[in-house]
Amino acid sequence: MSYVVYNKETTECVQKLVSNREYFTRHFDTERAAKMYMSRKVNAGKMARDDWDIADYATFSANIEKKRTVKSLMNGKEVEIPINSCRACDPSSELYWSM
Repeated sequence: MSYVVYNKETTECVQKLVSNREYFTRHFDTERAAKMYMSRKVNAGKMARDDWDIADYATFSANIEKKRTVKSLMNGKEVEIPINSCRACDPSSELYWSM
């Protein structure tokens, strides 16, 4: 089971930069690790504790995460995708169709 730290209002997860090009959702192996990360950021003044929360990833993706509507590049239809999906999983991006 993995955990995520997310913004309560927007449901955007804390992300990490991978290979200097793309941001991906940061997953923590334990709830304690997620709490420690959040405490470090709060103590450094980079996030407000009241605006952020922790949840296991399965619960987060099934019940908490908001969706956004995008227009597919190939057929122009409206598609709902999770807020935290990467560009490679977004049918409104050229990267999705070129893979």
